[in-house]
Amino acid sequence: MKARRFDMVTMLLAALILMDIFQVKAATLDMADNAFDDEYLKCADRMEVKYVPQLLREEKASHQLLKDVWENAEARWEAQKTRMSLPTSFKDPHGIALTAFAAEALARTPFYRVFSEAVQ
Repeated sequence: MKARRFDMVTMLLAALILMDIFQVKAATLDMADNAFDDEYLKCADRMEVKYVPQLLREEKASHQLLKDVWENAEARWEAQKTRMSLPTSFKDPHGIALTAFAAEALARTPFYRVFSEAVQ
């Protein structure tokens, strides 16, 4: 009888510990005031031509870390893009952004943490 009670208490304690360890933290997401809505037909192409280059220049000018990471990723992207089969709509800035994020995420750099917090 005592052994069963001990086993039950042990299982309950283990369950409580596991529940505490694996708790999911919820984050409230909201729409940024200046977010682009690219769901309109043909809007994404115009946005990428008209706004994105200037926005990227402004962001790099005001964030040295982004500028450094982007320049490093740009060099890596140029070296590796010729070895890939990419969709026709895939543009260099997409590859540079993915290269930057993947490299920074792998190394868990300050840029990765700042970027991840900014997009939540």
